[in-house]
Amino acid sequence: MHAESDVLSGAVQVGRISFQQLPRFSLLRFPPQLPVATVLYGVCEVHLRPLQSVLNAAGRLITGKRKFDHIASTMHDDLHWIPVRQRILFKLSTLVSKCLRRSAPSYLRDMCIPVSTASGRSCLLSCSRRDLRIPRYRLSRYGSRSFSVSGPRAWNSLPTAVRDLSSSSCFCRHLKTELFSMAHGVN
Repeated sequence: MHAESDVLSGAVQVGRISFQQLPRFSLLRFPPQLPVATVLYGVCEVHLRPLQSVLNAAGRLITGKRKFDHIASTMHDDLHWIPVRQRILFKLSTLVSKCLRRSAPSYLRDMCIPVSTASGRSCLLSCSRRDLRIPRYRLSRYGSRSFSVSGPRAWNSLPTAVRDLSSSSCFCRHLKTELFSMAHGVN
């Protein structure tokens, strides 16, 4: 739990870098054993705003726009980038997809349990949609952001058509398209 709060506070501190320091931002590293998307999933908008401003600054740097130029339409039309909240959902969903394809570490795979494996639940609609079981949690602040809860919750929120894709590259491509259309209201 302490590592999650350190990563979260470090992520919030990232938003305080200046526009000129952005190239050095790539030196910032999160602990490799901790899925960062898990820590940031479900965080309120106030804590994601600094990360979004860093992403906006990176977009300005790449496109050559000035510091106070409007960047949202450029990120949408030219760069095809999704906002931070959708990036977090993308990372978390791809990690769950790897767990279900058995290409993730076993300690993560053990947390992605299909509803169909529970006794007496084989006839539920959630079984036919290939939903994952979301366990109960005790800690109100961090319990919902643990991978065992946030991973299945993110997976269950995806459309069935995206979840049913067989190849990993096809899944990632369709997931990004779905999140892009969600973020920008494109049908």
